[in-house]
Amino acid sequence: MQTYQVIWEIEIEADSPEAAAREAREIQLDGENIATEYDVYPAGSYIRPTSDLITVDLGADDEAD
Repeated sequence: MQTYQVIWEIEIEADSPEAAAREAREIQLDGENIATEYDVYPAGSYIRPTSDLITVDLGADDEAD
């Protein structure tokens, strides 16, 4: 089994870093959330070469159902 670094990225306007993190977490947990795309890299990559980047859109699975 391999280890991966999975990144979910979002821009949020907030009054503080903590408020932004709370808002991001609420969005992640929202069942209606449409932000389902993740960037996936091999673990330990300090420089993220684009050749190693895999973008995974979990929302595509939902649309196929």
